[in-house]
Amino acid sequence: MTDIAEEKAKAKLNLTLDICGVREDGYHLLRSVMQTIDLHDDIILERRDAGIVLELKCEGNEASGHDTIPAGDDNLVCRAAKLMLERYGSGGVKITLVKRIPAAAGMGGGSADAAAVLRGMNRLYDMELSDTKLCDMGVKLGADVPFCIMGGTRICEGIGEVMTELPPLEKIALVYAKPAVDVPTGKIYKMYDEAGAETTHPDNEGICRLIKRGNVTAEELAGYLKNVFEPLAVALHPEIGKIKELLKESGAEGTLMTGSGPTVFGLFKDETKAYEAVKKIGELTGKIYAGTSFMA
Repeated sequence: MTDIAEEKAKAKLNLTLDICGVREDGYHLLRSVMQTIDLHDDIILERRDAGIVLELKCEGNEASGHDTIPAGDDNLVCRAAKLMLERYGSGGVKITLVKRIPAAAGMGGGSADAAAVLRGMNRLYDMELSDTKLCDMGVKLGADVPFCIMGGTRICEGIGEVMTELPPLEKIALVYAKPAVDVPTGKIYKMYDEAGAETTHPDNEGICRLIKRGNVTAEELAGYLKNVFEPLAVALHPEIGKIKELLKESGAEGTLMTGSGPTVFGLFKDETKAYEAVKKIGELTGKIYAGTSFMA
């Protein structure tokens, strides 16, 4: 049994996002090709005799939304630790969380952190739980947690718990940019329910065939990017559409809003242009949190 466990909590992007129906309990059924990227938070877990202590360290400007992250028991990492300790039956943990992934951004930051805690606690206390068991526990915390436990490139269905692994994508450069606006998840789902019949849907079969073929370029992948929530979010916040335009003007092969927003990402075949795009965004406005990353 180790005394310290460290984990990287990697951000995710939705390369596609579709709604396929609604369960009897009101949960929407999703179909989404999801991808982890290099951008990550750090999780450091230290065994204690009892209790859960969270130390939160944030990196990023005001637009990152880090100032809205709860530091107490409401934080998803504390809930994940509690779930694991209840299963183990005793013990405690000190959690140091270094935040880089922007909050409330559609990039799965909280889910990635919870997933990292589940993986790390599994090692910290030698619980020997399988990935399947960790995913079963993770879905109780959030729909994206099972994917964040596994990572890579996967098509996720159901409420996110049904996953099919796809071959890893090439290391494609990307830029992510989050405007300082909120897109309430409940509101965007309600808007979709009211306008869903008029929505065009992603070609999930096509993108899966492309990824299975291998050697996928940014230009090829860009042709399949589609999120049914994006036009609704742009209607709520035109800033999202402006970021898409700015990324295209800066050389992005394609752009898309990830999750329920508001973060937009652009795929670049030229790494230099990706770095230049972030610089350009920074010069135009200080109200956007932007950076570069790669598929991971």
